[in-house]
Amino acid sequence: MPDKSSLISIELEHMPDPQGRAPNPIPPRLIREVLDTLNITDGSIRLTAEPQSIQRDDVSTAIDMIIDPDRQLPVVIAAESFTVDDRWERLIKDVAKLTLGTAVVCRVSTDALDELNTAIGEPHRIGPGAIRTFLPDVELGSPADARRHRVLSYRRLQDPQFNRADLRIARLPRLSAIHTPLPEVLADTVFRRGNTAVLDDLQSRRSAVTSADGQGSEALAENLRQTTEALDRALLALAESNDSRDLAELARRALEQEVLERTSQWEAEVVDHDETQTELSTARRWLADLQRRLTEVGHHEGVYSPPEGGLPPKSFDELNERAPAELEGLRLTYDLGKALELDEDLKSSTWAAKAWDALNSLASYSCYRRDPGFSGTFRDFCEAAPQGMRVYPITQIAMTESDTVRNDPRMAKERVLQVPIEVEPSGSLFMPAHIKLGSKGGLSPRIYFYDDTAGATSTVIIGYLGRHLTNTRS
Repeated sequence: MPDKSSLISIELEHMPDPQGRAPNPIPPRLIREVLDTLNITDGSIRLTAEPQSIQRDDVSTAIDMIIDPDRQLPVVIAAESFTVDDRWERLIKDVAKLTLGTAVVCRVSTDALDELNTAIGEPHRIGPGAIRTFLPDVELGSPADARRHRVLSYRRLQDPQFNRADLRIARLPRLSAIHTPLPEVLADTVFRRGNTAVLDDLQSRRSAVTSADGQGSEALAENLRQTTEALDRALLALAESNDSRDLAELARRALEQEVLERTSQWEAEVVDHDETQTELSTARRWLADLQRRLTEVGHHEGVYSPPEGGLPPKSFDELNERAPAELEGLRLTYDLGKALELDEDLKSSTWAAKAWDALNSLASYSCYRRDPGFSGTFRDFCEAAPQGMRVYPITQIAMTESDTVRNDPRMAKERVLQVPIEVEPSGSLFMPAHIKLGSKGGLSPRIYFYDDTAGATSTVIIGYLGRHLTNTRS
């Protein structure tokens, strides 16, 4: 039986913001009307304008949505909390409004949540009140895959400093829609008549005027009237053509800029991957050699057992929550909101893992500084790589800033960061030392720190964790 389905695409155009800010478009009413009127599906999932309710009897439907191999849109699962929360209710409505046509939004009842979590497994679980965005191609049971699917805990959603959660949640489906190519049948669609039909009409009117030569005034007047109308249509078509040409030129420039940005990001990814692969290969050789040596001298116990400690955080939200309890020797004074902004980027899970490694290295250094036999800096510590200590690549550590940054009042002010008053009575000081979590791209996150291991707190103070601060190249 032939496939009688049709395809529909609605695109919103915009020009790049001069300051590089991401747009936050509101889906037009047309999308809601289309979803309410037509049976629009993604894979086997019916798209709706309102959140879909998942009760206990609907759990299998929710699972089918999550693992549907044919879907291309994200599925946003919002788990109801155990308490009545008007703010949470408003958030779900706002998320559904902002993701019209770009995601499937479901709210799971408290009665259905345990059964759903049992079915999808611990790595992909959703806590009460939490909201998780499942991208396509979910691999249930895989901790590595679980990192792809962003989750916002109920605690984070309740944080009064966590603003516009609806925009943060909607941004991932929007990016997914932008980067998903159109089906070929839509991508190749062209409107063939265009100005040709208008010019043909104008040519026919010219012929009519010529043939009317020698006729009566009425026939000539009628032909002139029709010719004038044809000219008006031609002028309008030419004006629209000029507008289209201008829009096409603006779109071309925007695409060129996007290509440059994507190329830069790709190059950074290649460099980052090469560095990570080199470090991984080296670590594996060392591990195999150590295991062999220990086995040869009879130390079999524990040689092949995984070390204690969990996986690195999947987001900066999780990092902010775990760091105070798990990292000794650090004082965390950084703005949590600046770190959370990094979760809006697709690379946030990678950056969060790098930040966790960097913070653990700073914690190891802080503890090692208690040894009276060592008085070096954090970079010296990482270069020496003391036995059993966690270190960070020295190529990603800078203990100072350039003279240009230090002497520029605006740039220097950004690096005046909060410290305990026992360190500096004013509550802030200039922190030039930093760790690079990314080397290219617009965000290129940084950690700024102050070494007070020999001072009043005997700790390393983390004053900033967030996007790259202003320098001579930004």
